[in-house]
Amino acid sequence: MFDERPVPRLGAEHSFEAVADQQVPSLRWTGIAAVFFGCISFTAVVAWQMLVIPVVAIVLGVIALRPHRGPKPVGTRPAVLGLMLACGFGACGLMLPWLKHNYMASEAVHFSRQFLQLVSAGDLPFVMEMHRSPNQRQMPETDLDDYYQRLDRTSFDRSIAGFADFVQQTEAGAFSEIRQYGDSLEWELARPPEFYQKYSTERALTVWRDRSGKLDREVVIELLWHPGEDDQAQWSVKQFEFVRS
Repeated sequence: MFDERPVPRLGAEHSFEAVADQQVPSLRWTGIAAVFFGCISFTAVVAWQMLVIPVVAIVLGVIALRPHRGPKPVGTRPAVLGLMLACGFGACGLMLPWLKHNYMASEAVHFSRQFLQLVSAGDLPFVMEMHRSPNQRQMPETDLDDYYQRLDRTSFDRSIAGFADFVQQTEAGAFSEIRQYGDSLEWELARPPEFYQKYSTERALTVWRDRSGKLDREVVIELLWHPGEDDQAQWSVKQFEFVRS
C-alpha cells in the first residue's frame, strides 16, 4: 500500500541480503501519525471545536490496522495507542459540554422558579437583589426593605447601569401584574432552556407559563451566569418580561 515501506535486513554473512517482500515487515506511517494525533487529542477537552483532531487520529489508526499479509507491520502498536487516546479524549470532549449543559439547565430552572416565587409574593427588594450580580448584593443580615426605601435610585453608578430601568419595568409591567395573582399561579416551563454566549458572558433563557390558566401570557427570564472562584456559580436576572407576541 501507499504507506508501506520494505525494511532491509542485514544478512548473517554478507552485508544486506535480498529478502522476499512478504518476509520483511512493512512500515505503516499512518500508525505513527495516529499516535501523534492521539496525543494532541487532549485539546478536544478544552474546546469542542478541536474534536476534529481525535477524528483524524481514529481514521489514521483504522487505516494502519487494516488486514495485512506476512509479518506484522511496524506501526500497528502505535496505531492502537493512538486509537485509545483519541477515543478517550474524544469521549471527554463530547461528554463535558453535555454535562455542563445539563448542570446549567437545572440551575437556571431552579433560580428562575425561585425568582418567580418572589415576584408572585410581591417581594420587590429580593427581586431587585436577584437582578444584581452576586458581588453587588447586600449582606445576608441586611434589612433589604429598609435599605431600598432609603436608597436614592438616582445614585446608582455605572457599574449597575440599567438597574433603575429594571425596577420601573417590573413595577409597571410583569411584576405588578403577576403579584396580583399571588401564589395561585402554577409555573411550568413553556419550552426547554436555551443557552448562548453574548459579550463573553454565558446566558440562559427560560420561558414560563401558568399551568392553571389564570395568566394567559408567557414570561421570559434571561439569566447571566457568574462563575465563582470556589466553583459555586451563581445567576442574576438580566431580563424579566412577558413574551412579546
